[in-house]
Amino acid sequence: MRKELLIQTVNEFLKPHGFRKRGSSWYYTGDGLISVFNLQKSIYSNLYYVNIGLFVDKDKIAVSPLPENKGDVRFRLNTLADDELRSKIESTFDLESSIDDSLRRQQIDEILTQVVAPVFTNFLTLSDASRYLTDIRIDSIGVITLEGRRILQLEWTGRQQ
Repeated sequence: MRKELLIQTVNEFLKPHGFRKRGSSWYYTGDGLISVFNLQKSIYSNLYYVNIGLFVDKDKIAVSPLPENKGDVRFRLNTLADDELRSKIESTFDLESSIDDSLRRQQIDEILTQVVAPVFTNFLTLSDASRYLTDIRIDSIGVITLEGRRILQLEWTGRQQ
């Protein structure tokens, strides 16, 4: 699969849900926050990482563009998956794997439906995002800034081993 087809496939899923595309990122503006879906190419291969970001700091939201790596909350999609699904995510987003384009498009759609849609459904308001990030134990899978933690009223729980 070519990068353009990967981006087209992701765009066809996210755009009807209100996301706007800019570069290799898609943005959704909620109530007091902006959600980000980002594709990041590995420097070592043709693997693409799926990054999820959330901006809640009004000073950051006022600045454009909003790169995912500057978000108040950041994590990779595969951190939400069990071993089997993580393996599927990695092989699906590795454009060098020998998956037929039509099957890869189907798998991307399944992954976005099963894993990504539930995340962004919980990123519509600050209170929903706070509850969701507590439920997934964000401290064990991702990064959250001190300002993001303050705005979302999240306590530090420490990294889980």
